[in-house]
Amino acid sequence: MTCSSSRIDLAARRLLSSIAGTRDGRVSAMALAHMRGAGRTLIVHGRWHEFTGGKQKIAAAMLAEAWLSGDPVLPVARIIEEAECGASVKRLKDLFGGHPTWKDVIRESGSNCWLEV
Repeated sequence: MTCSSSRIDLAARRLLSSIAGTRDGRVSAMALAHMRGAGRTLIVHGRWHEFTGGKQKIAAAMLAEAWLSGDPVLPVARIIEEAECGASVKRLKDLFGGHPTWKDVIRESGSNCWLEV
């Protein structure tokens, strides 16, 4: 199963729609301002986090979509599969290794991960 650009666009639209108000009292413009460029940029608490790699963008968009849906925790294996990572990628640390800000936005514990907002 792959993560199509329409899925990324859906996540971006959901994030952008959150700017106008709250979603179930959880989402506000201050908490998660928006996602730009089909998963390329997350702005969390006014801080910009750029993800330029295609697989990183897919992972960030999936996590943002999960958070907006009210069920923010995802299995790491699902993200790795959807992003079509190779066999050498077992954890998000492997996918985002060397990225300067990913730990500020994404948390991973055991076999699960979530967007830190």
